[in-house]
Amino acid sequence: MIFVALGTQDKPFNRLINEIDRLICKNVIKEEVIVQAGSTKYSGDRLKVFSLLPMDEFNDYLKKASFIICHAGYGILSTSVSAGKKVIAVPRLKKYGEHTNDHQLQILHQYADAGYIKAVVDIAKLEEEINNINNFIPNEYYVNFLNLQKLIKNYIDNN
Repeated sequence: MIFVALGTQDKPFNRLINEIDRLICKNVIKEEVIVQAGSTKYSGDRLKVFSLLPMDEFNDYLKKASFIICHAGYGILSTSVSAGKKVIAVPRLKKYGEHTNDHQLQILHQYADAGYIKAVVDIAKLEEEINNINNFIPNEYYVNFLNLQKLIKNYIDNN
């Protein structure tokens, strides 16, 4: 099973859900696909879609998934890589009306550059990353709490 998390923003992420649907039709994706879609609407029958899952069900799907496909939000990325999951992340982009700015590009590149995830900026590359996901060995996720504490202290001291 593949778990897909599109985020809970008030803007839809049709670009990603439509590509996943297309890859199922093309038989690139053969596993069952479970989606937490947020405000993204889907009218087909190839995906099992939930608007919002209770946290225990969300965590259960995440744990059971062979890999995760998600937006490039900090919450889903940190949760997925902390759980040791293989992740393909696609950023929500302002130019498509998927977010108010492009901050997910920065998050995406930080995680990808660290070797934690596979990054897909061009949706046409999703098929290639899915085909190669079994060869991807993510780096072990490491949180630098000392650096995080310094950042928080600096923010508090200066605001």
